Amino acid sequence: MKSYLTGQLFGKADADSIYNEYMKQKWIYIKELIPIIEKYDNNRNKYKTLNDIMPEVVAYFDNEEKNNR
Repeated sequence: MKSYLTGQLFGKADADSIYNEYMKQKWIYIKELIPIIEKYDNNRNKYKTLNDIMPEVVAYFDNEEKNNR
């Protein structure tokens, strides 16, 4: 998420750097969470607050749990 926001504020190079740092730290969920945050950002008329998108975040983690049993 942070790398997406960094990209919005400072550009792709900084965003890529932060993304790569997260991946080095084995933060495996970032790859799939970034599109959800982009969806939130691009559809603010539908998602007024982060609470409005949280069901999709929870569904993602629920699905991950089911797939990794």
